[in-house]
Order: sequence, then structure tokens, then C-alpha cells
Amino acid sequence: MGHAPIRLFRAFDGLLLAACFLQVLCGGARAASTRGFAMVSSHTYEGYTRPMQADGSFQPETYAFGNGGQWDIAMRDETIDNLSFGQIGRTLAGSLAGQNYVPATDPKTTNLLIVVYWGTTSGSAEAPGFSVPTTRGGVHYGGGITELNDIRNARMLGFDFPNRSMAFRFDRDSLVEEIEANRYFVGLVAYDFQLLWRHKVKKVLWVTRYSIREHRNQFDMALPEMTRYASQFFGQDSHGFVARRLQDGRVDVGAPRDLGTVGEK
Repeated sequence: MGHAPIRLFRAFDGLLLAACFLQVLCGGARAASTRGFAMVSSHTYEGYTRPMQADGSFQPETYAFGNGGQWDIAMRDETIDNLSFGQIGRTLAGSLAGQNYVPATDPKTTNLLIVVYWGTTSGSAEAPGFSVPTTRGGVHYGGGITELNDIRNARMLGFDFPNRSMAFRFDRDSLVEEIEANRYFVGLVAYDFQLLWRHKVKKVLWVTRYSIREHRNQFDMALPEMTRYASQFFGQDSHGFVARRLQDGRVDVGAPRDLGTVGEK
């Protein structure tokens, strides 16, 4: 399934950070364009499903954030290097709220620990901590994807073969081209909070990974738009990867203010 590496879990570091993220103070707006395919892969595990309410919306679930850290190639990029976990969390919190995931304030009633990691893939860099097999379900990833690092990147980004695309269907050559390009990515790994907190058992309930090409984009500008698109799959199974072109979409953001964190109790 491509379980999140143990590296992602950082022992309740800023565990209830999520409680702060819905507050956003902005000023000095700026604008930028977001270009390319936003690609999403999302899977559920252990029979995880979201109960529905009478009005057709999802039943609310509470969550806390865990900091999985930044995984990057050795390249300076201020648009991602200067972005703090708190700033990323505030963007994610807005989209999570749209899916009725609610920031937690009491560990006794928290449903999920959502560990967040982010970074940039490269055709020549290996993400630390990932062990990627060359087969999945008995199917070899050969025939076009011949480099082991392409396979590593495909697994990091959550690309499945064969693919199902919501808006676009990629042939293998086009998919390899996307994989071999530098891509900004974000991953969310949702654990059963109560099992982890009370019994130290790591039970993954869902994983959502999404990305966009680094070329002609800026991570801090692209993050809100690609997160909005990916959020419809939070806690859902996408049955392969899905994609949508974000062509010249404009994002206006302000200068965020760090509101601090809620520490471990």
C-alpha cells in the first residue's frame, strides 16, 4: 500500500497544532498563476468509511496534525523552503473543513492524527525512508518506466498503473514525462488517533497524495489550488490517480502571521 515511513511520525510534536489553523490573518495580497496537472492518489484502509448525516454531508471527524517534515532535493527554492509547517497547515485546514474534518481540542475525543509531509521529487533524487518495490500485485512496472528512480517517484506521488484519470487519460509516455519532471508534492497520512495515543498502535486509515510540476510554478502559490482540488478525495478512495489541469489559475494570498501552536498535554 505504500505505508507512510515511520519517519513521518514525530511523537506528538505540536500534536494539537490543528486547533490554531483555521485562523488566518492576511495583508499585502499578491497573485500568481498555477499551471499544469494537479495529480491526486488517495486510498482508504482497514475498512475506513465516512458515515453520512441526514442532510447528505459527512459526519464530522476531529483531527490533530503531525509534522512529517519536508523531503526535498538538494536545490534552493524559497517558495517551499521558507514555508513553515504552520503555514501549510492553515491551508490544509481550510480544505479539510470543507470535508467536515474538524480541528481537535481534546485528545480524548480526537479521531485522527493526520501526518503531513511535503517536498519536491527529482529524476535524480531519492526520497529518504522510502523502500519501493519494482512490482505491485504481481505486475512489473516495466515497459517505459525503466529507471528505478522513476519507480521511486511514482510510488512517492502515488501514481498507479494502469491509471484512471478523471479529466485526462495519460498514455504511458506522457505519464513517464510527468514522473520524470520535478514535482511539488504533499502527502496526508491519517492514523487512528485513539489507538496511537492510548496503545501506541499505528493504524493507517487513509492516505492522500497530490502533486504538480515544479516548472513555472511556485509551491506557496500552487498549494491552495491543488489542495482544493485534492480535498474532495480526503478520506476517500480515488481508485487510481486522478488529474485536472490547473491552467493559469490565479491565486491571491496575503502575508500569513504565525499564530503559534498548542503544545502537548
